[in-house]
Amino acid sequence: MTALDAAAIGPATVLQQAHELLATEARAEARVLLEAGIAAFPDDPDLLRACGTVWAGDGDAARAAGLFARLVALDPADGPGWVSWATTLAGAADRGALDDAAAALARENPASARAW
Repeated sequence: MTALDAAAIGPATVLQQAHELLATEARAEARVLLEAGIAAFPDDPDLLRACGTVWAGDGDAARAAGLFARLVALDPADGPGWVSWATTLAGAADRGALDDAAAALARENPASARAW
């Protein structure tokens, strides 16, 4: 699926189809779909949360942290987003992963990265 395909079906359908794929353990296919969704709708909070959760679950702390950072930048009152971001950063197994997460944050949300 491409971003153009995702744009045609909308973020809610992308999420629904991704959840269905994850339920059948088709994780790689779900990731492709979510990538297309986030490319088409980069500021959709539900897609940001879903992508961050999947990436964190797959061990990609840097990417997940960047997505959660963008989520809270869009809505600073999103308590679960802050918890997800902090948990992802805290769960980084080594300093290198934490540095990668900080770099992702700097790319995704430079203002927050300076404060951090």
